[in-house]
Amino acid sequence: MGERQSSGIYLTSLPSPTTPHHGAGLQHSFLYPSPIRSIWTSAASRSPVGDLLIGTSASAVHILPHTHQIQKTDYRIKSDVFAVEFLPTDPYPFLCGSRDGDMRLFDVRVSSTTRPDIIVRHGGTITHIRALSSQSILVNGLQRCATYDLRFPHPKSPSSGFAHATRAARVYEKVVKKDASMIGLGFDVDADRGVMAVADHEGWVAMWSLETGEKLQSVLEDRKWEGPCKVIKFDDGMQPGRIWAGEARGLICFSY
Repeated sequence: MGERQSSGIYLTSLPSPTTPHHGAGLQHSFLYPSPIRSIWTSAASRSPVGDLLIGTSASAVHILPHTHQIQKTDYRIKSDVFAVEFLPTDPYPFLCGSRDGDMRLFDVRVSSTTRPDIIVRHGGTITHIRALSSQSILVNGLQRCATYDLRFPHPKSPSSGFAHATRAARVYEKVVKKDASMIGLGFDVDADRGVMAVADHEGWVAMWSLETGEKLQSVLEDRKWEGPCKVIKFDDGMQPGRIWAGEARGLICFSY
């Protein structure tokens, strides 16, 4: 939304394959007053309950849709939340990464006023989070791309190591360009095939190996896009692999 309008969230139900014309359409909408001026990102839970996460300029928002209403909880953070992610095997904890470079762990069972633990200090703005497993988390940002093990969280304040970046399990040195400064670029991971797709600000999209950290040959890098690719999404469970990418004029589907 523009500066003169409140940021808004709209929840829409999609038609079922068995009843394509039943129950589809706008279900709920709500506007955010100041200080939330921007909505940056979202994520959906793998749980059948249908939880959603929204990252805004002042909070992470947990949304639990019901038939006739929604339950909405704001978890306030003094930084823009650019990345949110549920853990794959537990419906209650979730992660959020922000402009200040910290990744925080929340739990929907705990009061939203409880101060969250900072479990990773990434060393720069966090733009994407992907859970590779219940312990291994891939964090991408403007300064670096790295994996962290949740079993070894960042030391708590006031310890001597609190001000330093968290030791990563692995750093992907070649993925992030040194002059990277743009948020909102496409990024996704296919953990089963061990690849990640990363867009850059110059209009290129590349695929990288999670195992070796090396660039892979792919159809994505055969062309320079009209502008920065803002959306990348792997199609889970497809054979052969399929990935969707979005540019200024629409979506393009690739097989790999």
